[in-house]
Amino acid sequence: MTGSLRRLGVAVGGVVLASAVSAPGRAQRVDPEAPRTFVVGQATGARADRVDGSRRGRSLSLPHGELHVAWRTAVGTAVDHPALVDARGGSYVVGVHGDVVALTPEGAERWHVATGAAQPGPAALLSDDTVVFADAGGQALAVRDGAVRWRVRFARPDVGTAAPLPLDDGGVVVATTREIALLDVDGDERARAALPEPMVGSLIWAGGRVIAVGSAGTVWSWGLGDAAPTRAGTFGSAIDAGAALLSDDTLLAITTRDSALVAVDLRQGTTSVRATSRQSPWRGPVAIFGGLVFVLSAGPSGEQVSVVDPSGEERLHAILSARTASVVPGAADAGVVPSAPAGPTGPLVDSSGTLAFATRDGTIGVAHPLIRASSTAAEGGVSVDVVARACPVPFTVAGAVSAALPPVAGLAALPGPGEGLLGVCRTGVVVALTSDVQTKAL
Repeated sequence: MTGSLRRLGVAVGGVVLASAVSAPGRAQRVDPEAPRTFVVGQATGARADRVDGSRRGRSLSLPHGELHVAWRTAVGTAVDHPALVDARGGSYVVGVHGDVVALTPEGAERWHVATGAAQPGPAALLSDDTVVFADAGGQALAVRDGAVRWRVRFARPDVGTAAPLPLDDGGVVVATTREIALLDVDGDERARAALPEPMVGSLIWAGGRVIAVGSAGTVWSWGLGDAAPTRAGTFGSAIDAGAALLSDDTLLAITTRDSALVAVDLRQGTTSVRATSRQSPWRGPVAIFGGLVFVLSAGPSGEQVSVVDPSGEERLHAILSARTASVVPGAADAGVVPSAPAGPTGPLVDSSGTLAFATRDGTIGVAHPLIRASSTAAEGGVSVDVVARACPVPFTVAGAVSAALPPVAGLAALPGPGEGLLGVCRTGVVVALTSDVQTKAL
């Protein structure tokens, strides 16, 4: 067996990505005359929107002390989506015009590729560090090692709003607003389906099926290779920003109609309200650790977090950042404007109970501890450390500050002993934060 794998140029072993999913029975094509190395199994890092295919925002480790800026790098393009992070701490950013930029763990540019993609959606990082995303032209693009690996049209022109799902055999599931396709490692189509309504949020992997949420809150389930998705339930109204998987058969989201935390049972098709906000309206997406759900909100007193237990009780409520009267963009980032407004940045959580968050004035911070380690009980005594206005609020075309554009496009945890946090500003600046007192400026 080992000898056969070597002759085919396949490397087995690697580290599993929580979002990596198994592909259907059809095998990948391998040309023995042109061997290529595939990474099979789990790959660490933040390789998909909200960390992995469950979209829980569950990171391995986040900074636990006072935050410092380790480095700050401008990638030269506005950005609408969070960065992806590989196992070594290298990061990848896709700009609004399709530029893909790779950075070293120290923040230096490793390579920069202009793909010419139109309105790229969120990206995913495959186990061999290939960056894949869909664009408004209905095509999927794969970029690796400073070059476009493949470019294929899989759908009619439409905006790609759902982050792709990487497969553990090197393939990937991609989507536009209404169409979904399974592509193999070379970008060849293996299956395709059309959705009955526009999709919101990201694709979710649950129990061997792809889950998508429609614009009206309907939940659709697609088995890889099925001719069409089937209705799995409904949230009862539109959801805010995206859903997350509580378990293989339970999907959670914040509904826009009444700001409630609603659950859909994917097996039974039933809907239940888990909790409702007692103060400021909740916003999605949520972060999940164990049975606890972490929900952000913004009110007159500032940005807040609520921790909801499995019974639906709000066990903790804490202020993360006081609202400021005004915000002033940094001069170094002036004039770069994202392509369009986007939703709020979802929080991240790790097993220690530390929460990473971004506020609407560009502040990035961590709060700890919100829970006891290895417990489902919330506790008080929250300590909050922030880097105020780590990301500047972008200017509009007219030169005024735009309050409609959240300054932070997304957050990702950085691996390694330094326990870092990576923030991507919509103005095109990537900021690495650490609790280590030694900092480095590029």
